[in-house]
Amino acid sequence: MKKIKQILVMLIGISVIGMGLSYAQQIIPKKSIPTNISSDVKKNIEMLYSSDAVKRAEGAVQLGQIGDRAISATPYLIEILKDTARIKRTMDRYDQSGRVVSFYTNITTIGSIVAETLKKITGEDLGDDQTKWLEWWEKNKTK
Repeated sequence: MKKIKQILVMLIGISVIGMGLSYAQQIIPKKSIPTNISSDVKKNIEMLYSSDAVKRAEGAVQLGQIGDRAISATPYLIEILKDTARIKRTMDRYDQSGRVVSFYTNITTIGSIVAETLKKITGEDLGDDQTKWLEWWEKNKTK
């Protein structure tokens, strides 16, 4: 329950700072999203196509929460690593009894959130280097 509260608070706390021309348009056509994947993974991959930075951030965060079950989202996430939309991200910290004891806010980019998500899904830490992630995916996509 505590984990669910943290996720909800984080998602509710995401707000757009400024988008400008920062939207990273997906190259992989939306219609190529596999149909044989779980509905939660598919729904969150679809959110990565949104013109709304908050929705893209939510989709990436939720894919990270799904973890390695979301491995099929990897190429879609790699595509938006260069998304420079800036958002404000607010998260609560809880004590052992589940009470909010503090919160913090930081300003980050969609690309930074995606790099965190890729690390959670794959166990690899290649940062936001799109080239390294593409090389890693080419070697590991059939495993």
